[in-house]
Amino acid sequence: MTILFLLVLTRLISTGNADVHGGRGQSITLPVDKPNVHLDNVQWIHNNTVIAHLYQGEPPACLHDNMVLDDKTFSLTISDLQLNATGSYKFNADGLDTALVYQVVVFDLVQKPIIIPHCNSTSCTLNCTGADNENTEVSWTDNKGGKESGPVWVVERSEHLNVIYTCNSSNPVSWKTNSISVREMLESIGRKHFMVWVTLALLTLVSSLLIWRCCVRRKPIDGVGHSWMGLHFFPVTKQVSTVPV
Repeated sequence: MTILFLLVLTRLISTGNADVHGGRGQSITLPVDKPNVHLDNVQWIHNNTVIAHLYQGEPPACLHDNMVLDDKTFSLTISDLQLNATGSYKFNADGLDTALVYQVVVFDLVQKPIIIPHCNSTSCTLNCTGADNENTEVSWTDNKGGKESGPVWVVERSEHLNVIYTCNSSNPVSWKTNSISVREMLESIGRKHFMVWVTLALLTLVSSLLIWRCCVRRKPIDGVGHSWMGLHFFPVTKQVSTVPV
């Protein structure tokens, strides 16, 4: 009977040893191919720490509130994943090592990428930023069937305003996209040029005012009046009336 029990338990070996990927804030479930025998004691162990168990005559118990151990299937569900949930998860039954092990990796969810175009008279360089994580892959596509890998795509400057370029940012658990059309690209460049010209005009105006203020001085006239822009100013003398007593 013991040999039969061990043979049945070995069914768990072929169902484990898998990689499981999850995103921060998401949920995962680690399943168990439950054998057709009664199990009195089961455990889930995360990096050598028992995090969930079901003992004979007791309800399931978990170390953390975001974990649920199913008392029928023995599967373990972890919600609101955080990066510290990464590691190995091992299932034990009746104190025996079953070799059912999951390697869990938790990733940050990718953010929507930002597209920054730089154009000259013949081409445009598209930079897809915001994907600086080493686990994030970046690629480009357009609505004409073109493709490019990596965060930078140099394209010919097109007269067709309806061409759309899309940046795809992804990791094993999530993806985000952002797009820009040739029309939006040229409008963005036009706005940047306009702001540059406005800034230069303001700087020129301020510089001219400073120069004018420094060059125009008040010049004394005979030690009495002052001259400013060709106009003469004289001090006003106060007249005191004398009333005979």
